[in-house]
Amino acid sequence: MNGGWTLLMKMDGTQQTFDYYSALWSNNVTLNNDSLDLSATESKMATYFTLNITELRLGMTDGGTTRWRDVSLGTAVPSLYSMIADGNYRPTNFGRDAWISLIDNAGLQANCNREGFNVMAIRLLRIGIITNDQNDCLTPDSFLGFGTYISGISFTVGSQSKGTFGYILGR
Repeated sequence: MNGGWTLLMKMDGTQQTFDYYSALWSNNVTLNNDSLDLSATESKMATYFTLNITELRLGMTDGGTTRWRDVSLGTAVPSLYSMIADGNYRPTNFGRDAWISLIDNAGLQANCNREGFNVMAIRLLRIGIITNDQNDCLTPDSFLGFGTYISGISFTVGSQSKGTFGYILGR
């Protein structure tokens, strides 16, 4: 698809503003809707619930470097809100390596690799991937994503969880 990217959300993984349970994922309320640049001001734009999208551009900043990855949704959807607000799991095929490439030295375990929107097990993510050292998804120990049960954006490095700043754009 041609065309520019539109900012949907910016979130600080050291804060709980956009944790998994935040009402901001499931309502039509904006946050700092005038923060249109890529500054480190958390925001949820009206475009989160109004922009028809076929692709997402996800960005995570770690160690002063922002890494971007594009995700095709495979089909047009009414909005990112429509993919998340109902809480239903929607798998993606972004791929483990693509998720890991968003963060330098991200440590994801080898098994499970459940990814998508509203990913649920013991770990909860609005957008991301959970992994496990056992060959199942019953007790996942590592994750990387947006809207985690801990904060807005977090991931595991070894046995520690770490927050970072992230961006979600759509087109």
